[in-house]
Formats: sequence, structure tokens, C-alpha cells
Amino acid sequence: MRLIALLAALMLIIPPCSYALQQHDLEIRTEIFNDNDETHSLTFDQVFHWKDKTTKVGLGATETIIDESGRSRFYGGGLLEGYKKLDNVDFTGQLKLVSWNGEFKTPLSLASSQVLKPFRLEESVDYGTIDSVKGYDAKIDYWSVGGSLDLDVLKNFTITGGYWHRWSSDSNDRDLFIGRAVYSFTDNFHTQYRYRGIRNKEQVPEYYSPERFDQHALLFGYFDSFFDRLKLKLWVGPVYQDDGFTSSVGALEDIRITWRIDDRWTLAARAEANQVGSGYQYIYSTIGITYDF
Repeated sequence: MRLIALLAALMLIIPPCSYALQQHDLEIRTEIFNDNDETHSLTFDQVFHWKDKTTKVGLGATETIIDESGRSRFYGGGLLEGYKKLDNVDFTGQLKLVSWNGEFKTPLSLASSQVLKPFRLEESVDYGTIDSVKGYDAKIDYWSVGGSLDLDVLKNFTITGGYWHRWSSDSNDRDLFIGRAVYSFTDNFHTQYRYRGIRNKEQVPEYYSPERFDQHALLFGYFDSFFDRLKLKLWVGPVYQDDGFTSSVGALEDIRITWRIDDRWTLAARAEANQVGSGYQYIYSTIGITYDF
């Protein structure tokens, strides 16, 4: 009942946006995650947006299915999301209102980014749930806070450092570190060294949580656009990772495509695959299609 009441309140709050924001679109998107730890999840969102050049507000529905070793769980509800640009600062946010394992949950994501040349800063705050069957059954949720800093050392050379800390309800705190160095040979060809490190307080059975995880990747990128409608970003290269149990070498691929089909339809897709033999592997993908009214 609380979920229905809150959704009803949002329905009363959002319509005034239609008077100030005269452009509209309908977006349908999916997010899919699979790994070799037998965790699979599918999220399906449908969102109607009011927007202009600097503002975007959306209201819609969301559903998530989690599968693990043949056992499945489902939760769903409503969502509210938005974007706002103020001078050189971009703000984004999303709030989901879901019925989750007999409880009312409000997964939340807030982020901002700003450019202060030669720096670019990003900050984020997230509240969410662990999307594994065991994590769902144990009712594990978390808060995460952190950010990253980009520095343009040279015109074609950028370095990045980032840190996030996660507090979870099972008291298994996590630190996430990222580092990147990107050099652009031309507008089309790039190379990147990327590091990702994770430190968990302890290993737990409810989700993949090695006490130490280190990943190093050397990636080569190709960016291009075709016919003024299709944009492509591709990163591919070797990867080495060590989670304290196995050390593995493999390949990492990350491809992003945006296709402006016509003046109303747009398709956006991304797929990232981490393939490292006997080590931890995953495939993450998103697909979204938008219709502009």
C-alpha cells in the first residue's frame, strides 16, 4: 500500500513538468548481467520523459529478475529519474520504488560531474540491493559513496583516479579503486591502461566477494561515426586479473553503439565481456530504444 500511495503522489507531482518541458520521449531499456559464479540478472525499464536542452525528467516502471543455479527471484515497481545541466555542472539522479522480498525499498543513484580545466570531477552516491538470489534471500542492501578525478596532462593524454567505499547491511565493507591512462593518437584511434582493484572486508557466500581483486587491462580503442547517424566506440585488449584464488590472462571487449534510425527512433547498446579462462568472468550488456514524440 505504501508503494501505491507514493506512486500516486509522484503522478500528481510530475505532470506540471509537461507545461515547462515541451519535448517528450518514451524509452524502453534492458540491463543484463551474467557471470561464471552462476549469477544472472535482467532489469527491464519503461520510462516516459519530459525534456528540453538542459533538463530531463522521467517517470516509469521497472522489473528485475535474478537467477542463480536454477533458482529465481523477482521484484518490481516504479521509478523516477532526471537530468539537469547548470553551467558546467551536470546532475543525474534515479529513484526506484520497489517491492523487494516482502519489504519496501528505494534504490537510489545520485551523480554529478563538472569540468574545471584541466580537471574533470565526478561524484556519486548510491543505495541499492545485492542482485544475487542468496543476497536477496539474506536481504542485503548497501550504500556507496565516491568519485573520480580526470586530469588532462597533455592535449591527447588524460589520467584518471577514483575511489568508492561501500557499506553493506551484512557489515562486509568494500573499497573500489580505479585508475586509467588514455592516450589519443587521432580522433579515431586511442590506447588505454586500466586498473580496477577491490578490497572486501571478508569473503561471503551470498555474492562474489574475494578479499582482494586486481585487474589490469591494456586496451586499444576505435571511435567513429557513419552517415551522421551511427556512432561506434570500441575498446579491446588483453587483461590480467588476480582474486587471490586464481591468476588469469584473457581478453576484455567493450563496445558501444548509438544508432539514430530516423528523426524519432534511436537505438543505444553496450556490451562488455571479461573473458579470462578459469578466473572470474562476466558479460554485461544494455539495450535501449527511444521514441521522440
